[in-house]
Amino acid sequence: MKCDRPLKNHTCETCELSGIEQYCTGLRTGMLKNLINVYKYESVRAVSLVLAEKLRRMVGDYNGVIVPLPTIGKHIRERGFDHMALLAQKTD
Repeated sequence: MKCDRPLKNHTCETCELSGIEQYCTGLRTGMLKNLINVYKYESVRAVSLVLAEKLRRMVGDYNGVIVPLPTIGKHIRERGFDHMALLAQKTD
């Protein structure tokens, strides 16, 4: 889901799920929007390294597990990879 609402402590208040800690690295505008679009729609896998580093810097010494949101099978086939699974893997 595209989120463009103001953030409170890197969390969109409208996207919060009970009992699940969520992080938003920024609003989907400008350079971040361009990176996400290239990653998702042009299948440039190297962008996962940039996005993973941004996420790692935000969560710091997080000792939990980063779980990717499910990607629709059709989109995985179109891209040739699961962009969310790859991003989660790169945060290790």
